[in-house]
Amino acid sequence: MSHPIRSEQEEHFEQLCLDVDAGVTHEQEAIEYFETQSHDPDFDAAIWLDIALYHAPEVARGIIDFVDESDRARSDIAQTIADNLDIAYGDDDCERFAETLSFALANGVPVDLDVLLDGCNRALDDLEDWADEETKEPLVRLRETLMEMQSGHGAARRHFLDDTRLLITRPVRARRFVRAYRAGCAPGRRASARIPPPSTSDGRSAP
Repeated sequence: MSHPIRSEQEEHFEQLCLDVDAGVTHEQEAIEYFETQSHDPDFDAAIWLDIALYHAPEVARGIIDFVDESDRARSDIAQTIADNLDIAYGDDDCERFAETLSFALANGVPVDLDVLLDGCNRALDDLEDWADEETKEPLVRLRETLMEMQSGHGAARRHFLDDTRLLITRPVRARRFVRAYRAGCAPGRRASARIPPPSTSDGRSAP
């Protein structure tokens, strides 16, 4: 992983993350260093988050709550991983990347799965002429994982958009929607049947 301009503090943090990944250093040391440096006026949380995401997901888990949503949105971890798959394609690398990407998606860090799939395919093309199937297997598994993520992410997005459209266009049902989610179940599922329709002032059910 490289960055055009890397401060001494960022380089030290990267080395800590490498040591954590190698089992030489406990992740708490890297997490505490992140917290200490976060008060520096030149500190860029997005860069530090990407360093942790790339090298040591366990460090990323420890610092994610200290990273604002706006900084998470500036993460470039997908492009960084995609650009390095031609040299980092072993079992450990691909397993770490899969773990990192799952964590990122679950914590509001943008992940461009198309960019990652392109990187995966490019790396596999580079290996095609000389590598055996065993060498390519980790990348193949990572590509399958990315495709599963892409499928699941698309379904989740469609469900979110459908729910949002319901809230905007159907105000009566929107009230049921809110009540249903407070009850722990989305409209259309079994629990929503227990939610009574709103009534008019004379006691009759609203149309």
